Order: sequence, then structure tokens, then C-alpha cells
Amino acid sequence: MQMKISLTHASGARAATGDRQPEPGPPTDSPASPRCRGLRWFLVAALTSLLALTGTLAHAQGAWLTLPPMPTGRSGLAAATAPCPENVNGLSGTCVYAIGGFKGSTLNTVEAYSPATNTWATLPSMPTARANLAAAAATCPKAIERRKATCVYALGGTNGSDLNTVEAYNPAANVWATLPSMPTARQGLAGAAAPCPAAFTRDMRAPSGRAMEERDSRQSLGKGKAACVYAVGGLNGSILNTVEAYSHAANVWATLPSMPTARVALAAATAPCPDALRRTCVYAIGSGTTAEAFDIQASTFKPGSTGR
Repeated sequence: MQMKISLTHASGARAATGDRQPEPGPPTDSPASPRCRGLRWFLVAALTSLLALTGTLAHAQGAWLTLPPMPTGRSGLAAATAPCPENVNGLSGTCVYAIGGFKGSTLNTVEAYSPATNTWATLPSMPTARANLAAAAATCPKAIERRKATCVYALGGTNGSDLNTVEAYNPAANVWATLPSMPTARQGLAGAAAPCPAAFTRDMRAPSGRAMEERDSRQSLGKGKAACVYAVGGLNGSILNTVEAYSHAANVWATLPSMPTARVALAAATAPCPDALRRTCVYAIGSGTTAEAFDIQASTFKPGSTGR
């Protein structure tokens, strides 16, 4: 049995197919109507724009960009991201900070790059020249003007001797301040900013004996803000598994549970924990293939103890 398929043309007429040959169309060499020519040019223009956009997106997603070089070449420096300094020519928005390092001698040089202006600027020097230090951006301590601003912290390092020096730069005031020293001097450490451990928030007391500001720290912890600066691993005569944290609210350091693996020249970062994405972990990565994570909220650490 032969099947017939009924088609409706734009004119509304119906035609049966399947039992007859389709009607011949216009010759292939016949000139296109003005309407067809207009449609053809529209499609060409649209495809050209789409191809150009595709190339731009591929470039933006997969390419490295060459930026203006730092004013000072160096190795063994630290870097952090924080708001740009106020009232510094050529800088605006968010800046990348290049801190300290080594070039023939240890440096206290600090320079900042603004992506908004594609410009570097030289900032006030660190009080202490050093290399192989760590850096992190977190809330400024009380000791610095406009404490709710974000500060860039410079941790440890070496200037021929291993250092426990901690200094903070406040972009809002364009000044450096010296903070309480880390308990453990070291170089080749890693730094990260993350919420403070709950026990630190609850139990730690400032040197004056007054309780630290629980409310601020609890709110910072609950909202995932960077209430503590973490100093992880490093070298001081031997390779360390030491982990210490600084609370900007109390202006004090505490020793936390040690890493399972002692390491130097590692990296650290803050991200959700792998087994509980609502909790925050400090990740210690590298110096080999090792990767470990400190679960801040799950820790039962108590100030002065070495337990988990």
C-alpha cells in the first residue's frame, strides 16, 4: 500500500506527495530576488560577527596575558590581593601586591599592580627586609587605623636569620604596622586567611587579660570571613609541620594542631572542605605531591593544647 503525506504550503493549499514527483523548482542559474539577496547578506553579516565573537571568547578563556613588568625584579617574594591604596596615582580598585624578596640582598620593597589601570606603583617599604616570606590579606587588626579595612600581612621569612616578624600594610591609610611576632620563626612557610577556629574565638584572651571580642569573631566565622591569618609549615633549622594562627580581633597568635607532614616551600589556600562543603578548610599543598587540609570548624583544638 502506498502512503500519501499531505503538506500544507504557506498559501494554505494542500498537496499530496508520495504518489507523484515533486514539481520542479526554479532553475539554479535564475537570479535571486531582492528579498533573497537581502537575507543572504544578513546571514553573512551574522555569521561573521559570531565567528569574531567566538575567537574573542577563546582568547579570553584560554590565553595568558603579558602585563607591564614589576619595577623591581626579584625572587623569593610573596603576593596577595587586596584593595588598592587610596590616593596613590595610577592605582584603583583591587590590586595585586608584590612584597619583599631577594635581588642580591633581601628587600623590603613593596609594589602594587592595578588591573583597572594596568599600572604598577611603588608603595611604602616594609619595616623589615626579607625573602622567602608568606603573605595573606585579611581584616586589619585594631592597632591599625580603620580596622574594618583589609590589610596585607607579611609573615616570617629570612634576612640571613629565620624570622618570626609579622607586619601589616593598611591600604586605606597607606601605612605599615608591626604586629605581635609568630611563636615560631621560619622561612619558606605558606600563608592563608580563613575563619578562626571556634575554640580560639571562644577561649583566647588578649595579653591584657580581657576576653577577645567574641561577637565579631563569631560573626566572621559564621559568614566565612577571614578572621584569622594562618602560618603553615616552613624551615627553621629543620623542616616544620607547625601551624599557627593570628586573630586580628584579639591581636594574638595561637598554636594549632600540626600538619601530618612537615614541609617547606609549600603553598596554602582556603576553600570548602572536601567532605563537608559548608565548612571551611585551610589547604596545605606541595613540597612534593602531598595535599592536606585543616578542617577549622571540626577542630576541637583548645588554646595551649596540641590536640585536634
